[in-house]
Amino acid sequence: MLTRRQLLITLGKHFFVMITAIIVASIAISILSRNITSIGDSLIEKKRLSIILSKRGEYLSGLKRDFNVVGEADKRIIEASPPSDNILPFVAILENIADQTSVQQSFKFGIPSLTGEKQNGMEIATIDYSIRVNGNVHTLINYLQRFESLPYFSTISSITISGGGTRGWEETAQATIEAKIYTLSNQ
Repeated sequence: MLTRRQLLITLGKHFFVMITAIIVASIAISILSRNITSIGDSLIEKKRLSIILSKRGEYLSGLKRDFNVVGEADKRIIEASPPSDNILPFVAILENIADQTSVQQSFKFGIPSLTGEKQNGMEIATIDYSIRVNGNVHTLINYLQRFESLPYFSTISSITISGGGTRGWEETAQATIEAKIYTLSNQ
């Protein structure tokens, strides 16, 4: 039989073991809780960063697409402005239009005049020119439609159309086009 004292010692040991187990479990739960919280916070931060990177990727791909569009437009602008000292490709296109529309034409070009504006380190110049075109009303209309779609920067300051013959400009017509072409000068 146990004496009262032995009973209290045995109960005290069990109580001490139980309290120690509770304290150890509480500490373990507290540590695990902190780890779970830090893992949760880390996952939230990683998800936020992933969303930011995704948006940044979309933004960068949009910028790349915009730069490609601008780059192509910049290239077309440069191609639409021939060098002042070589406008032969422009003249060749005008001759091609005349051949396609069955008209006779003659050119008269002035000298380059600097504008003071710059494009890609080159100064923009204008060259005044006039074209005299002979044909009939239908060929002149076709010529002017194709002239309008030239791949060069050119402005028309005036068009004079005159007709001749008994049926007016339906039979024979002459057009004089006064215009400017914008070129790039190395000067």
